[in-house]
Amino acid sequence: MKTFTMNISRMSIGLIYALFPLFSLANVPAVNLKMGNPTQEELTMTSYDLDLEAKAVILYNEQDVYYDIVDDKFVIIYDVKKRIKILKSEGTDLANVTIPYVNHVENGKLQEEIFGLKAISYNMESGEVVKTKMNNSQVFDERLDNDHMLKKFTIPQVKEGTVIEYEYKLQSEYYYDINEWYAQTTIPTYYTSYQLTIPEWFSFYVEQTGWEHLENQRRDRDYKFSIHGQLLQCVATEYTFIGKQLPAIHSDGFIWCVGDYITKVTTELSQVHVPNSFAKIFTLSWDDVVKSFLEERDFGGRLKRKNPLKEEMTAAGIDQLSDPQEKILATIRLLQSRVRWNGKYSLFASNQALKDGIGNNADMNFLLIQMLKDEGIEAFPVLLRRRDTGRIPLTHPTLQAFNTFIVAAPLGDKQVAYIDPSAVNGYLNVLPSRLLVESAYCIGGTAEEKWLNLQRINKGRTTTIIDAQVTSDGVISGKVSTSHIQNSALSFREDFKASKDSVTFVNSIADENDIQILSYQLEGHHDFLPKVIETTMFKKQVDATNGHIYLNPLIFIPMKESPFTDTERKLPVELPFAQTENINVRLTLPEGYVVEEKPNDFIVRLENDGGMCRVLSGMQDDVFNLQFTFTLNQIYFSPEEYAGLKDFFDYVVQHLGEMLILKKES
Repeated sequence: MKTFTMNISRMSIGLIYALFPLFSLANVPAVNLKMGNPTQEELTMTSYDLDLEAKAVILYNEQDVYYDIVDDKFVIIYDVKKRIKILKSEGTDLANVTIPYVNHVENGKLQEEIFGLKAISYNMESGEVVKTKMNNSQVFDERLDNDHMLKKFTIPQVKEGTVIEYEYKLQSEYYYDINEWYAQTTIPTYYTSYQLTIPEWFSFYVEQTGWEHLENQRRDRDYKFSIHGQLLQCVATEYTFIGKQLPAIHSDGFIWCVGDYITKVTTELSQVHVPNSFAKIFTLSWDDVVKSFLEERDFGGRLKRKNPLKEEMTAAGIDQLSDPQEKILATIRLLQSRVRWNGKYSLFASNQALKDGIGNNADMNFLLIQMLKDEGIEAFPVLLRRRDTGRIPLTHPTLQAFNTFIVAAPLGDKQVAYIDPSAVNGYLNVLPSRLLVESAYCIGGTAEEKWLNLQRINKGRTTTIIDAQVTSDGVISGKVSTSHIQNSALSFREDFKASKDSVTFVNSIADENDIQILSYQLEGHHDFLPKVIETTMFKKQVDATNGHIYLNPLIFIPMKESPFTDTERKLPVELPFAQTENINVRLTLPEGYVVEEKPNDFIVRLENDGGMCRVLSGMQDDVFNLQFTFTLNQIYFSPEEYAGLKDFFDYVVQHLGEMLILKKES
């Protein structure tokens, strides 16, 4: 047995206090940390030695955030300055800049305003620096919706080799909500700084997260406001974060939300105490967060509403069912027949879902809770944040932590079903991968522990039985029966429905496995059930020459190449769900043939029960039997674990490619 060991200590994403010098690496440009005068090195550089593939590099990015008083109101000022070097022609799109801001059509609401916008490009022509300023005709505003605008502008004369600069100030009346600051983007950053100054009257949680180093400092200093000509003085806390030579960060197929790993600074308001006014305390605990949701008309109010489908449930005989699971399933199917999911997730319901026959997942979940309560099943919400929108910041409670919810319904004997009826491809305890979060919060129920790990409620299972025979001229024919169970069934249904049509789907199976499909049947692929069953009759030609037959005994090879090709990885690997796949092959040999060589039996494991793969084979009379088992129990692998994960998959793929060689007896 081979075991791949991995260092499973997870990298800390909290504050890091070690410092390193700005010019710690050779062959990087000398950068002017002031606007308006790029250095000769910045103007003439043709590549960035720390990332030779980069289309551009942020040379200098500064954001200064501070409070002011305007028209007797507190505002936050975001003072932004940025310089970028365009290294390749595809980087010229960075000259098109979009700045979102809040601008309500309805008067009286809090607003934002952008002012002081300037932009300029620098090009080297015949050894001289040519500066081109942006004029007002290249700036325009676009309304996104009733509450948001986009400030768009294009910096002129930008091409490969150009240095661009722009600066602006954004004034926001949302004094209680400070925007996140990102130290990294999809292009590398040479130098970036963020200074945040908060008067003593506002208490914020300030947190740095991410996997890159930032120098940071915190100090108290005097701070002054002018109001009606009078000076208002206080103490302010000034936070400074500086990043140097930060790499680009990109999402890929193994990261749910790259924002979880971008180096950034986030804030959350905890208390306001302005002079001559009462102190206002914001969220102090997760119970406070939940209470605020329960006080919302479109959340807590929905939980108290009566069941609008009571008569239809009675007509369907749901109240006559005694088994809680059957009652829950019948209720879900009735709901799904009345309301179709619109593809959107939310915490709050609309008012038209039942009338229009379409709604978001919150619409469907609120209706399900109301319907189940009418049948004596005390269902309750489970709050969560989708995996594709980032992890919940568990360091402090926040109203922004959750963006949707699912339903928990008791089944009896302390068992609970976790459901989202918008997941028509799922089942009880079978949720889309984006909802399988590590931390979800229960509102209700009898469990002492409110936090749940939804990744543990189920896993995907696939079982395949191949019963085939091979002829002396190398033709394999037989039957394949595959059961996709739980999360694997959901995944299969999604793939099937994403295909152009059923013929295209079947042809893709034939092409992938180099077989001829004689017949193909599916069961359960359109139903709200825990299983999908495939039945395939097939034929396949393999190499038969000089009294030998060469074939891969798995026939339907589960893994032809490893998904992990990079030698190292800076980000973790996040997989959709835990899974197990079993394949049992029964291959009848042609008369007069024996096994000359067979694939090696093996078992390989990831450390700490993270996963396992095993192949066992042998002869029984004229039948060659092979058993394949592949299991992944772990779905998060840190960068330190990546090497072991890659070795594991490489080993499996290598051995799954081994051939069975049959020889005709003399």
